[in-house]
Parts: sequence; structure tokens; C-alpha cells
Amino acid sequence: LRDRGEEALGIHQRTGHFLGQARALRLLGEAGAGREHLREALNMFEAYGSPEAIDVRQLLGM
Repeated sequence: LRDRGEEALGIHQRTGHFLGQARALRLLGEAGAGREHLREALNMFEAYGSPEAIDVRQLLGM
């Protein structure tokens, strides 16, 4: 799962797909790659105004 998340993140970064990057970061955070990925995903979801920020806040215990 983590390998796929890293691959997806790279693809979305190269193509500039903002929400894809945030979703890949969330996946990495949930797969145990670190809370910093969840925090970065949260920042991106909030900047975009995505309701997915609510779920990430819950994952972070906020």
C-alpha cells in the first residue's frame, strides 16, 4: 500500500494534480508512513476547500 501511495504521489506531483497529491499523502499517512503526510494532506485539503479535510482532522485526533 505504501509503495502504491508513493508512486501515486510522484505521478500527481509531476502532473500537478493537487487533490491527487493530497489523497496520496493521506494514503501514505494511513499506511504508517508518518503523521507529517497526514498534516500535509490536511493543509492541501483545507487550501482547496475540500470536505476531505474533515476526515483527515479526525485521523489526526483534531
